[in-house]
Amino acid sequence: MDRDEIRQEVRRIVDIVYSTHLRDKDIRGPGYFSEDFGVTPQDVQEILRRVEDKFCVIGLTGKNVNAVVEEVYDALQRGVKERVLRILCEQLMWDPDEIREKLKKRDLDIVEDLGADDEDLLQLAWEYEMEFEIKISDEEARRATQFSQIVKLIQQKLSG
Repeated sequence: MDRDEIRQEVRRIVDIVYSTHLRDKDIRGPGYFSEDFGVTPQDVQEILRRVEDKFCVIGLTGKNVNAVVEEVYDALQRGVKERVLRILCEQLMWDPDEIREKLKKRDLDIVEDLGADDEDLLQLAWEYEMEFEIKISDEEARRATQFSQIVKLIQQKLSG
């Protein structure tokens, strides 16, 4: 999901929560959650709660639409990376902390750095398909051997 799609959903939620308060107001631009628009702190909490529920994230604190969009986008990005990391560790029997340390230094090649073979790549692709409810062709599975390539491929598939 890209930022524009997230922004559209956040604005939809804002519209629902503020439908009575903002009927005659324009919340384009940064879309600050402000008392200037008749917004109460309770309204802000309701928006953040609904956005958290919609995107399955927690701890949002944004004070405007753009800030909330960035928080959601970052959380979704981290979520994909962590899920890919978990699958790699489970399937290739690596310690997650060891992989995280390697990733801090540079991108990982699943074949060269983690010892995956062609069969492992196809099994990993199947695991990604099950986890993210996407389709990955055998060719895509064999081509995406870098950690960053795998994450990008999955994010593209999730964006539709």
